[in-house]
Amino acid sequence: MQKLETVGYTGENPSACKEEEFSSCCSLCQSLNFALTTEQRKKINWRFNLKEIMIILGIGDILLLFFSVQMAMMIEIFINEQKIPFHHASKGLYWLIVPWILLSMISDSYNPRNLSQMSLCLKQPILIAFLVWMIYFSVYFFSSIGSMPRLAVLFFGVISCVSLMAWRLSHFWIFSQHKLRQRILIVGQSDLLPEIKKLISLHHLQYELVSVLLDWECSKKDSCILFSANYEHIIHSIDKLVVGSENLLSPDCLQFLLRCRQSGISIDSMSGFYEKLTRRTPVTFLKNIDFNTLPLQNEHPSCFYSFIKRSIDIVFGIIIGVALLFLLPWLAIAIKASSPGPLFFSQMRIGKNGKPFRLWKFRTMIADAINQGPMWTEEKDKRVTRIGSLLRKLHLDELPQVWNLIKGDVSIVGIRPLSVEQCKKFEEEIPFHNLRHIVKPGLTGWAVVNFYHVNNLEGAKIRLEYDLYYVKYQNLWMDFLIFWRTVWTIVTMNGL
Repeated sequence: MQKLETVGYTGENPSACKEEEFSSCCSLCQSLNFALTTEQRKKINWRFNLKEIMIILGIGDILLLFFSVQMAMMIEIFINEQKIPFHHASKGLYWLIVPWILLSMISDSYNPRNLSQMSLCLKQPILIAFLVWMIYFSVYFFSSIGSMPRLAVLFFGVISCVSLMAWRLSHFWIFSQHKLRQRILIVGQSDLLPEIKKLISLHHLQYELVSVLLDWECSKKDSCILFSANYEHIIHSIDKLVVGSENLLSPDCLQFLLRCRQSGISIDSMSGFYEKLTRRTPVTFLKNIDFNTLPLQNEHPSCFYSFIKRSIDIVFGIIIGVALLFLLPWLAIAIKASSPGPLFFSQMRIGKNGKPFRLWKFRTMIADAINQGPMWTEEKDKRVTRIGSLLRKLHLDELPQVWNLIKGDVSIVGIRPLSVEQCKKFEEEIPFHNLRHIVKPGLTGWAVVNFYHVNNLEGAKIRLEYDLYYVKYQNLWMDFLIFWRTVWTIVTMNGL
């Protein structure tokens, strides 16, 4: 389909540009009608949204993993000429499907933003196959002799890796076809409009921007004529509407939106569409914030959620605390040997509802590092000691926070607490920064596993968007996913 130019309000008086706008709207209708004939619309009047595309990817993975188990056992039975029942021989491998799928979820294989990266189609199955092998042989080492197949798991790893690479490349090719892209029409004005255009271009394999229609708030004297044309042609030529709500939409525009919804066209606000593609809540790009965008109307977490989360925090804190007792002497020797100074580092941080508390960590910098450099920890910061750099990559410097965890200052998953000085600075320069303090801070968080290190003001703004997304949508499943993605970050050493 041909790309169409933006039409609508250009900053002039509406009454002064009626003829020009009416002509533009009619031209748009004719262009859209020319782009798709009636027969073509009937053939491709359905599209897959991002969630459906990811579900198809997951179902294909599961089916191919079952196929890989079957093929692996058939090859081993054929080679060894075993006479045991086939279904009995394959039982020892079926459980490998579970860690494979979990590792795929943890490694972000099913993240919509990765759909356009073909390199991940090749790299991730290889990495996950290696980790599944490691898990299997760890279990095999402690199992009784002959209770688990050994050669079959090698075949399973090779077959599953090759078949999933082929499937993901096929999935990438199929859903990058032009006919399967969702055609998007943007209606209305918003500060988010430039960012939405960038996101659509980044997801060009899933979306195609048809046009942008700018509406204005109509006065009683001058009525908007932007949608007064025959917009049935427009409705039959798009799959999704993205609506900006910075200004009030005209009655004609609202009627157009209603007609689109009745025709089965999905409608998203610009902020909602931004959240779906980035998993962040947009606050830094907007001058006029819609009330629904902010996490102000969210109800308090349920008693069940709070009870389960607090119980897990206490149990986890006790287990890590016991482990810390065994690690403490060795870590103390290493930290003291790397540079003179105290073993622990403590700092006042801002907690839930703005309440300050003292947070504890192992010292990873030279003594008095705060007074010898910027508040940001920079890449290859000379203040970080050698052992401190390793502790940060493995997140072992966070272990003393088990005391804050048991006390209830922090949770396992939440919003990473910032220092009092940082919060004061960000409150002055970043709108709505205090909203991140609605929830209890955590050892890890949504921003930690998605954005990693922040060392400038722009990074702090993006981190805030991730934090507010968590505040808005927090639940047990999201906490579970964040926890295991943190484990993945530690294992792959993608930490600070």
